[in-house]
Amino acid sequence: MTALSVSCHEGGPVLPGAGEDNWPVDPDTFRDAVGRFATGVTIVTTSGPGGSPAGFTCQAFMSLSTQPPRVLIAPGRESVTWSKIAESRAFCVNILSDSHEPIARRFAVRDDRKFEGVEWAPSGATGSPVLRAAVAWVDCSLTDVFDLGDHFIAVGLAREAVTATQRTPLIYFRGEYMHPAC
Repeated sequence: MTALSVSCHEGGPVLPGAGEDNWPVDPDTFRDAVGRFATGVTIVTTSGPGGSPAGFTCQAFMSLSTQPPRVLIAPGRESVTWSKIAESRAFCVNILSDSHEPIARRFAVRDDRKFEGVEWAPSGATGSPVLRAAVAWVDCSLTDVFDLGDHFIAVGLAREAVTATQRTPLIYFRGEYMHPAC
């Protein structure tokens, strides 16, 4: 077996031949292909300056490690919520149920009134908003950030993880919200 050589640069490790200036796949074709991968739907929240809540709908979420308990999110470079997460160094991943598509849609757009009429409470660990609509949530301290393309990869150390209900999660597939029959 041959070892793979990895070099490092400003954004982190780079595999040989992985230059960002040579895109072998059209972005629209790529988006269509990866859109065939079904994901759960989360709303990532934080407390902004003065304790004001902020949040965005995020399908780019995954469990990264159990020892230590870490998760990964990929906020967009232009996300207003991301700047507040970076400042507070904390976020909460709220996993939505299949009946919460309206909340997912509301948090997917830029709007200063996202939290109007949405029931939430501050988490015990970081104070980030926990949505009453959540099936489960993971409250995190931000530990690592990688600057990659039009998104960041942000890693959080779980400070609290709670399963709130056994409801079916909301799924996102091919640009549409799906309601699985489980």
